[in-house]
Amino acid sequence: MNRKIILGSIITYLIGLSASFLFDIRLPHSAKADTSLYINNLKNLHQSEICLMILKNNLFVIGVNIIGCLSFGIISFANTLLNGFTLGYLLKVIITNYSIEFAVRFILPHSIELIAIILSCYVGYKLGIEVYKFISTKDYSVKIDKWVLLSVLSSILIVFLASIIEAYVTIP
Repeated sequence: MNRKIILGSIITYLIGLSASFLFDIRLPHSAKADTSLYINNLKNLHQSEICLMILKNNLFVIGVNIIGCLSFGIISFANTLLNGFTLGYLLKVIITNYSIEFAVRFILPHSIELIAIILSCYVGYKLGIEVYKFISTKDYSVKIDKWVLLSVLSSILIVFLASIIEAYVTIP
């Protein structure tokens, strides 16, 4: 595993997370009402439906990061940054309106997803470099090392486990 690329993936996420604390974003009342409606609708779903919904969303996020290699990692960067920003914003709102204990109880189980996002960002960056080499050097021998494949499989397994944890442990 290329340490510089994985470190770049971690830094990307942390930049998004940190940036969320720098901005004071106030949602309009309609967005708050939509969020409350969304949460109430979740209560009406069976846990297996929630699990599948969360799994689809998380697979989409890691899929975007991986496919981001076709943009030389730019899409992976933006997606990972956005996910870090979203978590930071959520933490800020929860801590402001509830408590740190509440945030830890409801957010900590989701931290496993961070690993999947960072690993998939790594894949998007690593394969983005390979795509760039392929185009710029006309070297048609693309090198996909075992860490890329392991990172993809690990990301999928992690989001699968995370969706079960969220649906069956966090939400009830």
